Amino acid sequence: MLKLSVEKIITNDSLRGLGQNFNGKNPQETAIAGNDIFEIKQAMNLTAYKIGKININNAFLLSDKKDIFYLYVNAKYRNYRKLFLRFINEIPTNYHVDHILARTQASHYNYKYVLICMLPKIINIKHGRIEKIKMSLENLNNLPSICFMDDRIYNKILLRSPTARQNFEQIKSGFFPTSSPKYGLTLKQKGIWNSSFGFYKSKINALFESGILKKIELNVITNLHNDCD
Repeated sequence: MLKLSVEKIITNDSLRGLGQNFNGKNPQETAIAGNDIFEIKQAMNLTAYKIGKININNAFLLSDKKDIFYLYVNAKYRNYRKLFLRFINEIPTNYHVDHILARTQASHYNYKYVLICMLPKIINIKHGRIEKIKMSLENLNNLPSICFMDDRIYNKILLRSPTARQNFEQIKSGFFPTSSPKYGLTLKQKGIWNSSFGFYKSKINALFESGILKKIELNVITNLHNDCD
């Protein structure tokens, strides 16, 4: 009797394949903004790198030196789209490269660095409209030096509309730096998550081989903070 295999074949270019092949950080581990390079890299458990001639005051990269990378830019830095394109082969048609935490929100909480990702234009625009509304942004006396995403931003990276899992009253309450998403990721969702950071289009290995990326030492970070004081 012929036996049929019930094993699901996962191709490398499918969302499940992207989820399976790239070991990126999960939602609860992904720092989306912060003030200190060393603290962000410690939270992400990755090595920090200077990008060519780009001043680390403007941008830096975290990477496992294999295929995972996260680009953080100063919220005031304007060339983040062009910079992100240095790390991937192409930006998909009708996609935006943008800050995961809106610059207005990062500025409200005085976060210096913000994580970059790429999203379909329509999703980014829908969330952008929400982020421009003057919400009841909480002012905290003891802000964490790094912050993680809330449920709306979690849904944003999974390419969901702002109100797909939350009603407007929940969204209107604004972003809280002490937030953390409640949920994990299925394999397919992990593929969407990984693609939002460009892992599957990465040129990271070639950049390491070229010598453009240089490890940032702790004393360099310390000197940067001293210069800013």
